[in-house]
Amino acid sequence: MFQNTGVQSVLEKSIFLAMMLTLVMSPVLETIIFQFGIFEILYGIIGAFKRNKTKWNTLIPATITVTLFAFAHNFSMAYIIIIFLPSVLFQITYIKFRTEQKMSRAIMFTMLQHFIYNASTVVFSMIYYLIFK
Repeated sequence: MFQNTGVQSVLEKSIFLAMMLTLVMSPVLETIIFQFGIFEILYGIIGAFKRNKTKWNTLIPATITVTLFAFAHNFSMAYIIIIFLPSVLFQITYIKFRTEQKMSRAIMFTMLQHFIYNASTVVFSMIYYLIFK
């Protein structure tokens, strides 16, 4: 189903490395890249063109960020569709906690939410594997 790459071969041989990437590195890097980095850049660009604060100042960058996040997980079209909902939830969490004084709180809550999502996915995958393999 998936094309085997060198990285995938290493991960299949090292459960610890795979868990570290899935449970630690992915939430940290993806939150910094997408919910913080891309969103904030787009938010700044759109804010520069719009003087009035409207819902579009947040909605447009959020929609673009969510879409890019989903397409970054391009294992298959089904997976892109499945990952879209958690992506929306991560972005809503980030936006809800985002203020000038509490940017770090928004990043941490989003990372925590992403960690919990990935951890539950790992647990359910292991259970599925044990039952049906």
